Amino acid sequence: MRAAVVALGKIGLPLAVQIANTANEVTGCDIDERVVELVRAGKVPFPNEPGIEESLPIPATTDTATAVVGADLVVIVPPLVVDADGKPDWRAFDGAVADVARGVQPGTTVVIETTVPVGTTRNRVAPQMPAGVHVAFSPERVSSGRVLRDLATYP
Repeated sequence: MRAAVVALGKIGLPLAVQIANTANEVTGCDIDERVVELVRAGKVPFPNEPGIEESLPIPATTDTATAVVGADLVVIVPPLVVDADGKPDWRAFDGAVADVARGVQPGTTVVIETTVPVGTTRNRVAPQMPAGVHVAFSPERVSSGRVLRDLATYP
């Protein structure tokens, strides 16, 4: 299986590593060149996640649209920041979705793993994807600091 994980943060990078550790081909994507360079160099861009560094490097890029071409699976995990009034800032999320939509091809499954309001996948993500792309939502079920362990343990 060929996969791309979009947004290499505290959930996305461990998820990409877990996919790579199961003998699948994975490319990590992030808009932050520093994060991409660290991942390519085998360094963890954030502390306190056991087991990540031993599994690096993995391929990584800032060019999400190109990375998703030919992927069987794309997982989108950017942060959705909420302000003090409870209003979401959709810029990072929408940017990641738009980048994926530019390169993804029919037959690919695109999964949203960011915690988002009900209806986001159906009403905000799916309409941007080309025909024939399968879109799904999978809520985060892991805790920071033990993501790899949780991914390996939970069904």
